[in-house]
Amino acid sequence: MNTIQEEHSRLVAFLATETGWSQFDEAWQIALNYEKRDGNWFKRACSDGDKVAGFAIDIVSWKYAIGAYGREHHQARHDLIRALHKEATPETADRCEAGVVEGRLAKIEGWAYPVVTLWGFIESAALVAIEKRVLELEIGLPVTSLYRTHRKMEGCV
Repeated sequence: MNTIQEEHSRLVAFLATETGWSQFDEAWQIALNYEKRDGNWFKRACSDGDKVAGFAIDIVSWKYAIGAYGREHHQARHDLIRALHKEATPETADRCEAGVVEGRLAKIEGWAYPVVTLWGFIESAALVAIEKRVLELEIGLPVTSLYRTHRKMEGCV
């Protein structure tokens, strides 16, 4: 099996092509519990599905939480904030949530590690640092900055 760094390099190369993006996007939609009918994607259920887990990381301490696949996708954020509060002092307790970034991990066919997306407004420099840490911690293959770059090249952003 490839190391996470090798797998990430393979993903970057794969997504450098339109065919790669198209295949990846389709696999991503399937992982998120969508199905394609008449050329359109439709959500099968309210849940993101059993191939998706919630994820949260604190950009101050780099502690993180991963939820169970297939359920309660926001629970990872709550669990991480609860853990940070337990370790906080009275002076720092009100800042426990400030550095928490939420996302999702998805098991996508053909990739040895889960794919990681991050949510919310994250400046580019911070996003690069978070994705670098996600790789270092071997959590998964970050794709948020790759997606942003792709969308800019399409003229969508």
